Amino acid sequence: MAVDSMAALGRNVLLGLKI
Repeated sequence: MAVDSMAALGRNVLLGLKI
């Protein structure tokens, strides 16, 4: 589902910002 993709992208973005 698109929701899964959005969740994965959001997590990646958050991780990138944290680093």
